[in-house]
Amino acid sequence: MLDRERTAAESSLTASRRQRRPDLGFGVAGRQYSGDGGFRQGQFTLSVSLPWFNRERYRRDIQRDEAQLEAVRLDTAGRELGLREEIYRLHTTIEAARRAALSYRNEILPQTEAARAAALSAWMSGRGSLTDVLDTRRARLQAQVEEARAIAEQWSALGELVLCCGLGDLDSLFQLSGHSASQNAPTAPRG
Repeated sequence: MLDRERTAAESSLTASRRQRRPDLGFGVAGRQYSGDGGFRQGQFTLSVSLPWFNRERYRRDIQRDEAQLEAVRLDTAGRELGLREEIYRLHTTIEAARRAALSYRNEILPQTEAARAAALSAWMSGRGSLTDVLDTRRARLQAQVEEARAIAEQWSALGELVLCCGLGDLDSLFQLSGHSASQNAPTAPRG
């Protein structure tokens, strides 16, 4: 769309520049009698437009079209920068969510599971309280929820990136990056 706008502005500028040149036209017309088809009249035409007397008007038209072309170029550059900023924001969101999900999966969940198992065994042996068991179970469930939230945020940002880039689906995004979808796709939380 931006390329079409730029092309239209460039075409308008080219047309304005051509208008200030003299225009010479030549024509031939012939007429014949409808009764017997004989030649009746011939005409040669010559038309000349001399735009030299309207230089100021043509100069203003050219300046207007140049300003319009520059505005389209600046608008295009601004939109491209905005798109790059959006892609960068989505990239950082995806990476942050991926790191958070991996952190919960590889560090926090095993620690909360070990704490829950220790609190459960302490309670079963009579050395711990039931509230400690319930607190560690709540902490483990909270870690699972946070892992699922991070994975959902990653998928949501990937979906926004697909829409932002105008791609059809996530597989197209992974093909652009040169990796398979199974290598890059976020995984579901463990149960």
